[in-house]
Amino acid sequence: MLKLNTNHFQTLNEYVYNIQLAIHATAAATYIIKSDVVVNEWYSGRHDFSEDSRPVNPKSQFNVGSIRKTYLGLAISLLVERGLVKSIDEEIGDYLAG
Repeated sequence: MLKLNTNHFQTLNEYVYNIQLAIHATAAATYIIKSDVVVNEWYSGRHDFSEDSRPVNPKSQFNVGSIRKTYLGLAISLLVERGLVKSIDEEIGDYLAG
């Protein structure tokens, strides 16, 4: 994949870094792709709090389990808004192919 070198996302990276510090996270990263081009790739921190811990890099993996609920909530609210899901109180099975 093609990578574009730019400082266009410096403000975003600084924001993420400040959040990392505020919540006492060991690491953070941003990775943005637009039209099959990596337009921002940024890493900060280490895998844990120990000094000999490995620095975060392109091969690092992050636990994103907590954010999945946010994305799922957003996706469902968009489906409700568009009329593709009638209500959040409906059974999910009504929408799954049987």
